[in-house]
Amino acid sequence: MGPTMSLGLHSSWRPLAACAIAVLLGACGARDASVLEISHARFLATNAPRPPGDEAPWKDQRLPDEWQANHPGVSGYAWYRFTVPRVPAGEHDIAFYLTETRSNGYLLVNGVHVGQTGDLLGMAPQRWEAAQLLALPRSVLRPGVNTLELRVYVPPGEPGGIGKVLVGPYEALYLRSLRDEIAHTIGPTVASLTMVILGLFMLILWLRVRNDRNYLLFAAASMIWGVHTFASLLPRAPIPEPHFAVWWNAVYLLFVVMLGAFCMRFAGARWPKLERAAFVAAAACPAALYVAAGFGVLGWATAAARLLAIWFAAVALVVIVRNARRTHDALSWLLLATAAVATSFGVNDWLAAQYGEDLRPVYLVPYVSLFFFALVGWIIIDRFARSLRSYERLTLELEARVAQKSRALEIEVQRQVQARAEAESATLAKSRFLAAASHDLRQPLHALGLFATALDERAKDPGTRELTGRISQSIGALEALFSEVLDVSRLDAGAVVANPQPVALQALFDRIDMDLSTAAQEKALALRFVPSSRVVVSDPVLLERILRNLVANAIKYTPAGGALVGARGRGGRVVVEVRDSGVGIGESEQALVFEEFYQVESVARDRHKGLGLGLAIVRRLCTLLGHDISVVSQPGRGTTFCIAMEASTALPAPPGPEPREAALGGMRVVVIDDERDVRDGIAALLGGWGCVVGTYASVAEAWAAQASSPPDVLVMDYQLAAGVTGIDAAHELRAAWGRTIPVVIISGESSAQELGKIRDSGLLMLHKPVPPAKLRSLLAHLRATC
Repeated sequence: MGPTMSLGLHSSWRPLAACAIAVLLGACGARDASVLEISHARFLATNAPRPPGDEAPWKDQRLPDEWQANHPGVSGYAWYRFTVPRVPAGEHDIAFYLTETRSNGYLLVNGVHVGQTGDLLGMAPQRWEAAQLLALPRSVLRPGVNTLELRVYVPPGEPGGIGKVLVGPYEALYLRSLRDEIAHTIGPTVASLTMVILGLFMLILWLRVRNDRNYLLFAAASMIWGVHTFASLLPRAPIPEPHFAVWWNAVYLLFVVMLGAFCMRFAGARWPKLERAAFVAAAACPAALYVAAGFGVLGWATAAARLLAIWFAAVALVVIVRNARRTHDALSWLLLATAAVATSFGVNDWLAAQYGEDLRPVYLVPYVSLFFFALVGWIIIDRFARSLRSYERLTLELEARVAQKSRALEIEVQRQVQARAEAESATLAKSRFLAAASHDLRQPLHALGLFATALDERAKDPGTRELTGRISQSIGALEALFSEVLDVSRLDAGAVVANPQPVALQALFDRIDMDLSTAAQEKALALRFVPSSRVVVSDPVLLERILRNLVANAIKYTPAGGALVGARGRGGRVVVEVRDSGVGIGESEQALVFEEFYQVESVARDRHKGLGLGLAIVRRLCTLLGHDISVVSQPGRGTTFCIAMEASTALPAPPGPEPREAALGGMRVVVIDDERDVRDGIAALLGGWGCVVGTYASVAEAWAAQASSPPDVLVMDYQLAAGVTGIDAAHELRAAWGRTIPVVIISGESSAQELGKIRDSGLLMLHKPVPPAKLRSLLAHLRATC
């Protein structure tokens, strides 16, 4: 009996065309013309210890041959007969290569026993043993036709089958077996170990910083994937079936969900409900698979679990596409390409497992996953290194400033006056810089909102509309962040007008609970709202903003315990209380927490939780609404905010019917903005509404194009080129056309002085970024009234 080589794998893998592997596999896998591939055989299920003659009921069988599909219900001994029309001439050795088998085999050549892969009644080949290479002695071979017969044994209830057979020079088939070993064993082993090492390295980085849980998520996913792949390569399953199949597929779904969540967060998208649903599905997967195993449908259930993983990976891929389109940098596009290939390979592997003809299909995911993990790991490490350099630079700057301040303390009292003047000048310059920066940042956000709404209105299929809806939700969240910074200036300028009316508290409680319960759950906090039927007199939008800020603060500054919101009557008024079990506020600081940029100094406070404007906005809104606000707190024992407001005996007005969509078809609108993206975005949006739109960068361009045809409405930015304001442009065009054309000023200003100028001009104003629905409502109102 000649030498035997065993190659096997429970979950096989095909290498990605990476350079080194491709060269090695190409060299090992080049097809030799002297190798004969046998894809047909004759099959006979019989207990006969010797091959039956030609008169027996042999059946022609195409290879690969899977018993469950081709011979249902058959088990026990069987013979395969292969016909080799020719044997390569020469002195080299000849070999018989069985590319895949689920049973041990007993091989005869021209009726002579030449070898076997193992005891027929012994344990069936596992993993890399599933391929067998046997040497064929020249002494038993004939110059012409040769007959090879293989006897196998399949125990009852076990899967049986063999793949294609190759006969040819031993050296050529040895290289083929080596290529298969690299593809099925060595390559995935290297990939799994590399992923574990990469995950450990990322875990060490996270332990050093601990300021970004995405590092921990990526590290855990890397190590779980690596261990999962390595477990698939063991000679035998570490636990018996069906436990191995259940946990193999459950862990597969888990790390795909972890990677998908990481990719979405990495690309700047936070969809907590989708993430929570995915993690719940991953947690419930083992129990569901055990139930499926009990009903005998484990195969279908595991296929469904892997299909769910592919779906979630595809969602993450869509998020990466959005990020690449937004950033337009090479790394984002490279990450997108890698993620797209990984997702397509995942689909290919799923189809190969479900519908492929091979008994051990060749999978692709481990190789591209190695590149994907290496790429993402490199990006994260690069970001970490840049952040570290930035911290070092800031530390040096801080040390220099401390040294400068120390020297300044040694200067005489006269220099202190000059230093104070310089500090006030720097503060003024900082305020101007923030105002200018906020305007510049709002411009692309404003254009993005317009483009997103235009895309949503043109989308036809539900899937696309769902994606555009999520884009709009993300834009709305970013808009809310800007609004928090701008609210103080708008309140000081009197741009916010209250609309008192009866407000049912329970409706506000329900909305706030729905929006903030996830944030509380992520910190393991209990957020409870005491049911209330009370009605107060307030502005529903501004009152919801007050309560939302207070509840959000309670969640942020409560490390353990929870928050409670309720209402009680007191002397003809209603008092809403927001209680938490957080760090508390000292008595000396309770009067200061409502000041701008003031934050309670506490070792338990997260330094990344805002600028200290939330309570300043709450106080201004309460003053505007005529509500009294107070705070009761003790350090370490929590805080209670109380808002006292007038009770109402009237019930809130029932919600009116849904407004009919305003018809804007044919409305002529002239848009003036010196930012091309804004012009293009608003043109796409208005055009989708049926408006006739003309977009121009200046008053001169607008007049040159529209001198003889005044529009129905003028929409213009407040800050135009060359220091021209939208107010000046509106007056100039109205005078030129000789008509009082309705004008909508879109402002990105944050200073109280500029907002006051716009208000005093009497022109209509919308704040950037403008919600498209508000713009459409305003245009419909103007068309109906003008």
